[in-house]
Amino acid sequence: AEGAAALAARVGLLARVHALVLQERALDAEGAAALRALVRLLARVHALVAAQHRAVVEGLAAQRAHVRPLARVDALVLDEDGALAEGLPAHAAHVGLLPGVGSL
Repeated sequence: AEGAAALAARVGLLARVHALVLQERALDAEGAAALRALVRLLARVHALVAAQHRAVVEGLAAQRAHVRPLARVDALVLDEDGALAEGLPAHAAHVGLLPGVGSL
């Protein structure tokens, strides 16, 4: 009777261990599936980050290309301002002579 009880206890223990092993295998399979899904997600994120990096580089190049003509325009405007500043006194002198010409 004692041997049968010990055998039954041993069989019960082995059944619980077997159930735990099966449960662990199922968890391993779920964990592996989750890990694969995470790797796929990270691959997509990496591709998006790489695309964003390329877009930033292209955007900076376009911005530099846009700034160059603006710098030339700025230089022309400064030259025009300088020419106006130089020409205004001559224009004022010319306008000052006009009333005298009209009286001739």
